[in-house]
Amino acid sequence: MIENLKSNKFDYDKENNSLYQREMVLLNIAVDNSEMFIVEFREYKIPKNKISPYCKTYATLKLLIQFEHLKIHEKYNLYNAISDSEFSFQSNNIDYFYAKYADIVAFGLVRSITHKGVSNKNANKITKTHEDLVGHFYRHGNKLSRTDILQKVDTALKLKNLQPISLSTVKRILLNNDNKNLDDMVRNGETWMKNTILPFLIRSEPENSGDHYQIDATKLQIYCKEGSREGAFLWIAVVIDGYSRQIMGFAIADKETPDLYAKALKSAFLRANWLPAEILRDNYLGYTRDNELCDLIQQTENLGVIWRAHKVGNPRDKGIVESFNHIFNTVFCKQISGYIGEGIKSKNINARPNPEMLTFMKKNKLLLNIDEVILRVTASIHKYNRDGTQNEKIPL
Repeated sequence: MIENLKSNKFDYDKENNSLYQREMVLLNIAVDNSEMFIVEFREYKIPKNKISPYCKTYATLKLLIQFEHLKIHEKYNLYNAISDSEFSFQSNNIDYFYAKYADIVAFGLVRSITHKGVSNKNANKITKTHEDLVGHFYRHGNKLSRTDILQKVDTALKLKNLQPISLSTVKRILLNNDNKNLDDMVRNGETWMKNTILPFLIRSEPENSGDHYQIDATKLQIYCKEGSREGAFLWIAVVIDGYSRQIMGFAIADKETPDLYAKALKSAFLRANWLPAEILRDNYLGYTRDNELCDLIQQTENLGVIWRAHKVGNPRDKGIVESFNHIFNTVFCKQISGYIGEGIKSKNINARPNPEMLTFMKKNKLLLNIDEVILRVTASIHKYNRDGTQNEKIPL
């Protein structure tokens, strides 16, 4: 029937058959006439309710095998398009489909459909013994390859009078999510864990005010005057409480220095009247040099404060303070005369200062001096603490 359909009715020109309409017509005809293949399953004791699904699967796969002009992934797509819950074989995974196709080639269509192939007959059930052996050699085998692990596991199984396993079984065990992270940490060591896993862990929210502080400095995008000189910018360092999102302390200066950070920390400690459990800092070089900031860090560490540097490559690690910097610059500072938009390294559309706007502000003497900007920024910080944070979490 298949040969007649192919030779008499259709011309298989792949270039003019981009949607495989002809193949789909043939497949539908094969499925509609699938009961003629019941004879193929006579020697197997198959329940009546399974005969029809077996026949439909048989007819579809038998026809797909005849489509030599198609690649395996194209046959997979066609099979998924024609098959449904009334087929005995269903697959949403091309690797599974490819394995079934290989079984058909090796053991025949009927035996593969009815799971009577040799590969299935000799398949071993994975036990904890197999998982323990594979995990042991993966973790402690000096980074053995999967093939080397298989050889060692099979040797150990033979000593226990157990059947050997296959390479695919080793791969399946190693991909088990319950074991993979732990195995990888033991296999690759502490450095790998710190660089690969820890930077991307989602931090849990602090449970109380003072559990976790974050400190960072950013340039204020406000163009101002410094004496007779126009074009100065200020830096602000803020200490934010991770629980309440309150700005616990801040300091403003004309440049980023260790002293700027030290002043922000001291103001935070004075306001809270206690030391936090943990402080997350950025990777500013001033933290590692001999200065007042390093002395302050040492003193607080002696009193039990945990200091931790932000992990490079993981913006979520200090996302609380980074989020504040963005909101404060784009929302609060926007109300201050001399605001020029985001920093020049920003990818946003308003990243670079507008020269015409700067010229206009200079000409009309709209630029504020440094002291005026500091007063406006301080007022904005208090407004942020009053309106933009979770005040109900602040202890009285």
